[in-house]
Amino acid sequence: YGTVTGVQTCALPILDIERFRPILSGYLGMTDEQLRGTLTGSFSFDFSSDTSGVFSFKIDDMSISNFKLVGFPIPPFKKLESVFTGKIQSGVTKVDELSFKGKDFDLYMHGSIPPLWRITRGAKIDLMINLNILSDEAKIGIVRSFLSPKGDGTLGGKILGTFGNPRVVRDARSQ
Repeated sequence: YGTVTGVQTCALPILDIERFRPILSGYLGMTDEQLRGTLTGSFSFDFSSDTSGVFSFKIDDMSISNFKLVGFPIPPFKKLESVFTGKIQSGVTKVDELSFKGKDFDLYMHGSIPPLWRITRGAKIDLMINLNILSDEAKIGIVRSFLSPKGDGTLGGKILGTFGNPRVVRDARSQ
């Protein structure tokens, strides 16, 4: 190991996210068949005293299978686009956008999580959720029971708690 100091900037070439299997399986307990796609993006971090920085990642042609959210199985999805952008300041990652878009739904989240290198099962999550179901064929009907209808026809809520024990709560402001 070692210490990283100074400003680190990187633009990622196009990468097959299969290269991240050891990280996904080791840290998140995901098996090989759960997440596929092509990752591009960039980040710039200043590690001099109080780590700060910005990041922007995109996954194209993403597929998800055998995945569970808060203990509930999520149906398999293919041909998704995912975006993850934000900034890190004062030990907190401000998520500007974490989105998943497909032909049947758009899922958009924003809020705060710890920096990626500080994520543990006890790390706190505070993310707002906005879900727009675009098709009657969307296989996410059970999600409706956890989210509140909003005036614009979408569903809203929050993911709170920790990475080890997340919970989805209705967005009281949308009722």
